[in-house]
Amino acid sequence: MTRFKFYTGFLFFIIVVIFIIQNPVVVNIKFFIWEIKNCPILFLVIIPLLIATSMSFLFGIIKSMRFNAKYKKEIEKRNEELEIYKKEIRKYRDLMSEDGNSAIGKLL
Repeated sequence: MTRFKFYTGFLFFIIVVIFIIQNPVVVNIKFFIWEIKNCPILFLVIIPLLIATSMSFLFGIIKSMRFNAKYKKEIEKRNEELEIYKKEIRKYRDLMSEDGNSAIGKLL
């Protein structure tokens, strides 16, 4: 899935570059009270693209951090269970060595 996203993004990038190369137009932008004159269309395409890419990157980092935190808790829980089992094994090993079954106690 990661390769698919990469190739799709790369294809989109190539399409945008071709669009920019074929349309070296200067435009006037008016948005409410703001007005920008003689703005290359390059900026109208690249700036939103960079903003979208940055947001996607940040959301990916946040998702990764949540994923890692979730599994970190799971690993800690499993380690606690493992310690409990180790204590039980030590207890049974000590009981077996006290009973005189030293050969079996050494194996465990």
